[in-house]
Amino acid sequence: MSIPAAFSPPLAIRPLRPFGNLATPLSRHTGVCLHAPPPSPGFYAIRRRSALRSSSPSSSLAERDGDADADFRGFGRAFAALLSALESRLLSVHDRLSRKRFERVAVAGVLLGLLTAVLRAAVGTSAHLFGALARIVGSAGGGPQEGGVSENVVGEGEVEEIAGEVPPLWELTAQHLAATKYGGRRASQREVEAMGVVRERVLGLTEGDKEAMDRAWVDSLTPVDLLRYVRGNGGEGRTAAEKLLATAVWRKDFGVTGILEEEETTIDAFFEGKVHEVDWLEEGADTESGRPSLLYRSAVHHPADIPTDRWVRFFVHQCEWARVHYPNDQVLVLVDRVGSGLSNQDPTVLRALAPVIVDHYPDTIGRVLIAPVNNVLYVIWGLVSLILDPTTKSRMKLIKGKDWRERLVECMDADKIPVRLGGTDTEL
Repeated sequence: MSIPAAFSPPLAIRPLRPFGNLATPLSRHTGVCLHAPPPSPGFYAIRRRSALRSSSPSSSLAERDGDADADFRGFGRAFAALLSALESRLLSVHDRLSRKRFERVAVAGVLLGLLTAVLRAAVGTSAHLFGALARIVGSAGGGPQEGGVSENVVGEGEVEEIAGEVPPLWELTAQHLAATKYGGRRASQREVEAMGVVRERVLGLTEGDKEAMDRAWVDSLTPVDLLRYVRGNGGEGRTAAEKLLATAVWRKDFGVTGILEEEETTIDAFFEGKVHEVDWLEEGADTESGRPSLLYRSAVHHPADIPTDRWVRFFVHQCEWARVHYPNDQVLVLVDRVGSGLSNQDPTVLRALAPVIVDHYPDTIGRVLIAPVNNVLYVIWGLVSLILDPTTKSRMKLIKGKDWRERLVECMDADKIPVRLGGTDTEL
């Protein structure tokens, strides 16, 4: 039983007049307005009849006792009302605090949801980028690890160097194929056999076949081109031959012939009025193997600023430029992440570019350096690298830590990389 029920039934309550001096301060300080139930309908009439009936001391005493009882009952009802009102006020305060606590929990939940969404987007985007990079850098069927030796490699002393210009494809001999070197490594015996398969497939083309192809490119193929396709397709001659012929068709459809004469796909014209996102470094920047080095500055890249198809054509221009100027060398790509964030990552361009480089410029990229790398990106790379072959993993190097600049300079010539990367070049 509640406290109010112990004193009175639930009746309508009006202000308690005998205890106004008590109700007023309580109402002022607590906000609780005290009310007392009205007296019974005949209360005042009974009091008047009693006063008329007798004025003896005994009747006066009885009247005073009755008044005291009535006053006590009124006080009890007022006290019960006070407790009931205080209980209501406490419940109201509790509800208000509960709502505030719920609101705080709700806000925290929303913030946590947003953080999770951002983290999911970051992980997803980074995983896509690493996947595309791994596809570009790695070969279809794996291969010898960087700096290692292929199985059945023909020894340097077993192959006589062939002086003079390389003859056209139809005049190549087995000795020419065995003497082929690309990316600092000579062709293995297995690769030489696969190159022979590709050569025979190309020589078997008819004039009708060549009508749909870039004929000039097909006629100018070198042993190095054959070796690139063999290594880029896991050493399988038949697969390499099909890929090479598909490239010949693609080159004609894409209009690769004459792309080096296009002004709009040069670096200066492509980034006219902007900071260059891409630059070729001076020769010798790669101190480990002397590869030609391409610098990509991701912090100044803004997705959708330039259409994806224009990006693809720009990079095809760069691949052709490297093929002409460094026909026997792979390219090192240095990814400058200083100041770069999630908003600068653009997996759309990389996904569009990956099949072009993998299918039509196989084994072109020999090394990728990414610096600096934060812990989150490094963890994502660790997960992605679990499914990569050893060759691909060995070609990609992520540099992190407080001393990342010193570690990068161990791989690159400090005089030929930007100051922000630990070098001394103030123009890049």
